[in-house]
Amino acid sequence: MQKSSPAWPCPCCGRTRDSDCRWNDTTILCHQGQSHGPPSHLKRGDTINIGGKQWAVIRLDGGFAGCAMVLKPHRGKARSRAYSRLLGATTPPMDKVGRLAAEEIEEAIADIDRALAVPLFEFLRPDEMRRDFALALETYEATNAF
Repeated sequence: MQKSSPAWPCPCCGRTRDSDCRWNDTTILCHQGQSHGPPSHLKRGDTINIGGKQWAVIRLDGGFAGCAMVLKPHRGKARSRAYSRLLGATTPPMDKVGRLAAEEIEEAIADIDRALAVPLFEFLRPDEMRRDFALALETYEATNAF
């Protein structure tokens, strides 16, 4: 990962005085310090344009010390919306069983999206890692059973 420095300012906050911020093509860890930090109005789920690319706020308490905002490239919910449009546009009106099945599929897609949105395990504290691993395992088992 690239570290913030005088030669490489943080793409999110512009930090140059130390190496507290880190980033690569898939993750930005923007440290909240005394002089620099990510925009304070952002909360989990918000997006911000950085360098012409939309980034989503994944965590507010990331990094080893819990003082970094974690951002990932924004994927949006295009997958589930596209599925909904496809389902509505290409099928005749559904009966009750069809509607229930469609709702189950939408819930499964939402669960999978939540499991895929967890931060990389290397950025998590042990308790967060256990929680997110349990979510991934639960989603895998539910999808397998489905």
